Amino acid sequence: ALMDTDHRNSSELDFAIFAWFFALAVLFQLARGDMGLFAALRDTPNGFTFGDGPVPQLWFCCALLTLVFPDSVLSLALLALADITDFWWRLPVVTPSIYFQALIAAQVLVTAALIAVRRKLRVKRGEFIENLRKPLLGLLIGLFFFAAFHKLTAAAQSDSAEFFRLIAGYYAPWFPVWRIPNDLFWLCTVAGEMAIALMLFFHRSRSIGLLLCIGFVCLIGSTVYGF
Repeated sequence: ALMDTDHRNSSELDFAIFAWFFALAVLFQLARGDMGLFAALRDTPNGFTFGDGPVPQLWFCCALLTLVFPDSVLSLALLALADITDFWWRLPVVTPSIYFQALIAAQVLVTAALIAVRRKLRVKRGEFIENLRKPLLGLLIGLFFFAAFHKLTAAAQSDSAEFFRLIAGYYAPWFPVWRIPNDLFWLCTVAGEMAIALMLFFHRSRSIGLLLCIGFVCLIGSTVYGF
């Protein structure tokens, strides 16, 4: 009984951590100057925006609600519903990160709906997160696998090199990055993304793979969002 209680408490803590980070990811999405949370926050040279108005503002409010109540299944479900609504509202022009976040939101809603039907609308946090783990893990593995697979296209070598040079210019402008051949940049990119996918697939290396995922996202976010 004590072990069951400890497992339940651990699962409920995992639920709160997931909800908090999912809401935080929304705030990072909307922090982009071209994402259009409020017109006054737009920061693009030509005034371009992916759209601003009440829909992203509602998404923003749901994220704040989830940050305040990270242990509430209802607040997480509302955030996921707002996510899907925002994604649909922005179509056909959305960023790849919003596409992936919408997939996660859809999985959250599907998981909540299946448990609600089975449990007569009584969705427990621990059961919810345990049913959500494997689908989200599958989405992450698929993301990094197809990211590496995409690098096999014709323009991937030059695109990978340009991105690495962008990162180098942001973090180490003194480094002579132009002397490194494009093929090496491409090889490092493919190897790194495949390594993360494989680490996530195997249980023993999954923790390291998750840490690399977080590091990768922070690296991308620092150059795209300027944090």
